[in-house]
Formats: sequence, structure tokens, C-alpha cells
Amino acid sequence: MTPIGEFSTIKEAYTALKIDMTTLYKRLKDEKYEDYYYSDGNISKPKKINKNPAKGAGNAASRAVMTPIGKFSTLREAHTALGISRPTLVSRLRDSEKRDYYYI
Repeated sequence: MTPIGEFSTIKEAYTALKIDMTTLYKRLKDEKYEDYYYSDGNISKPKKINKNPAKGAGNAASRAVMTPIGKFSTLREAHTALGISRPTLVSRLRDSEKRDYYYI
């Protein structure tokens, strides 16, 4: 509950109040702000949305790679199979002269 009404999510509340999320949380916890409180304790946080699902979680280590000995779904699988370190594999993937190493 806020001075301007009740909201179903934290995001709706701080957007309507034109304050940031941290400020709203502080006001909800601070007793001096009597108008700010959880009415039923079931206010949900906004869900995180993957804005670029084509890149998975956005973690380069989770990307598939092609190497001279085949395709691998992660960097860890590839560098372990090749018997080289992760930084060496990444260096080879970035090197334009190493055409047999690339991200898929």
C-alpha cells in the first residue's frame, strides 16, 4: 500500500510514484513512512525478461563453438577436448586467421 493506492507489483508501485525501486523498498521497511506497507505480503517482484533469447543467457561460455575436431555446445567442452586452456581457446576464436575456430 502507498499513499496513492495499492499495486499488485513493486514495479507498478515505484513507476506510479515516480521513484526508484530502492527508494520504495526503503520506505516499505522504514516505520516512519506509515503510508507505505505490504497490504497482504504477496507483492511480487517483476520478472526478469531475456531481451535477446538468441544469445541464450548472454553468457559467451554457453555459446556453441566449432573447432578442428568438431562442434561443441560450450567453451568448457571444447577446451577440455582440445587439451588447451579456456583463454587459449577464446584467443583462437577471436583470431581471424584461425578460420577453423569460430562461434556457431
